[in-house]
Amino acid sequence: MAANKREKKCDFKLKGTFSEDSCKIYKGNSSTIVAHMEKKDTVKTVVLGRDTFEIAIDQNVDHAFIISLIITLYEIENPIEVKSP
Repeated sequence: MAANKREKKCDFKLKGTFSEDSCKIYKGNSSTIVAHMEKKDTVKTVVLGRDTFEIAIDQNVDHAFIISLIITLYEIENPIEVKSP
């Protein structure tokens, strides 16, 4: 980010996957968790067949950036098949 202009180290580290039902986002190479996503199983999600996730994000972290990381992780694990006409 702004303080890491030389890009010699990572700004954030993501551990976990959607298939593991959770992931944590750490600040750089530290053990400081800045966001956490976890799958929530409820009767409604099981009946409708839709996954529901709870995301907790620290106050001083860009929420849109964290959401974009989580969406990118989802898209990597669940690629859309494009069929030719």
